[in-house]
Amino acid sequence: MSKQLLCLFLKNPNLEAAKSRLALGIGKQKAYEIYILMVNYLINLTSSFEDVDVKFYVSKSSRDLPWNIETSLQIGNDLGEKMSNMFEKELKVYDKVCLIGTDCIYEDLSDFRRAFESLDNNRVVLQAAADGGYTLVGMSKHYPKLFAGMPYSQSNLFQKSLEYLERAEIPYFSLPVRLDIDHEEDLLLWLEARKDDSQVSHFHSKVTNALIQY
Repeated sequence: MSKQLLCLFLKNPNLEAAKSRLALGIGKQKAYEIYILMVNYLINLTSSFEDVDVKFYVSKSSRDLPWNIETSLQIGNDLGEKMSNMFEKELKVYDKVCLIGTDCIYEDLSDFRRAFESLDNNRVVLQAAADGGYTLVGMSKHYPKLFAGMPYSQSNLFQKSLEYLERAEIPYFSLPVRLDIDHEEDLLLWLEARKDDSQVSHFHSKVTNALIQY
């Protein structure tokens, strides 16, 4: 077993819950299909990660997921509580734990490696999202107050998180900003940026076809 863990938080897919903001632009059915593809992409990406264990945390217990993966259940009343509980649990087993969501396909293995490396000399690592949230959070020690009462889904989440870390004098590292996939424009930018990348060509073509059909 590795001493490092990468966790992915998944939403159990359905037409109403999968990528609701993306669905406003392309419709619920296509947003659902693209969500499935995005998770497939992250499963394939993280499967090639050496020296790091990978776990998938789902929002609800289910045997009917469209992916062939082992899952754990997110526990808590809100997102902050769910993340905090996950870190508390996994840091009892692992030295370093990082977490991303399934809309973070702009990240690649180099982001994850750098995140884990940064935890050699820091207690927390964050990667800001362009919308003011964050796409990745990692810890080598559990700090539950980082997740309590934070403005999730708001444009000042990243800034408020940094303010807490600085007030508490917790050593942290900030990775370069990445986009996440919330809207059709975000997805189109990703497709354009990765159009010549042979490593994602299969996923790229499937997403492009889904959008063309729309």
